[in-house]
Amino acid sequence: MLVVCLLLLLGCTLEFLLVVKPN
Repeated sequence: MLVVCLLLLLGCTLEFLLVVKPN
């Protein structure tokens, strides 16, 4: 359960960074 939560958080963070910092 905790692993899934961490993976979700990591995915959301990466997505957020990609949106904030457009290449």
